[in-house]
Amino acid sequence: MSAAKYQGSVRSLVKKLKYKPYAIKAYEEIDLILRRYFTEPEQLFPNNAILIPIPLHPKKLQKRGFNQAEFVAQTLSSIWKLPIQKDLLQRTRQGVDQTSLSRKERIKNVHGLYRINPQTEESLRGKRFILVDDVTTTGATLKKCARLLKQNGANKVWGATFARD
Repeated sequence: MSAAKYQGSVRSLVKKLKYKPYAIKAYEEIDLILRRYFTEPEQLFPNNAILIPIPLHPKKLQKRGFNQAEFVAQTLSSIWKLPIQKDLLQRTRQGVDQTSLSRKERIKNVHGLYRINPQTEESLRGKRFILVDDVTTTGATLKKCARLLKQNGANKVWGATFARD
């Protein structure tokens, strides 16, 4: 489920969200849109789900200083009163920026890009999760991460993003 279409001013907001010095101002606007759209969590997701922001590679996180998916997850956590668990998924390699890839290339690019954190593997069993990202285009990232969670014991997995292409 997504709050907006990835076009026009929404596309501009997402691009600003990823780069300083515009990130905080963009996040404030995105926060307002998310709060307007995602108001009734019980109609969308169960109240016992756990939010998981899609992780960035540690080098990219260090360079950027923040994970934009965590910003979105923080807002959703505030609205829905659901916990966030950031350490369940790990990014294994940097990979190519998805925005420059075709659908087929994006699907191939996410192969082996994520893994379950071995230290948290047992905490997946029987639980429900909502994967959170800023944008989804092909859904390759969300699908790959959902598959990993389900293969490791998650009961149900949903996806929520700020925007979709």
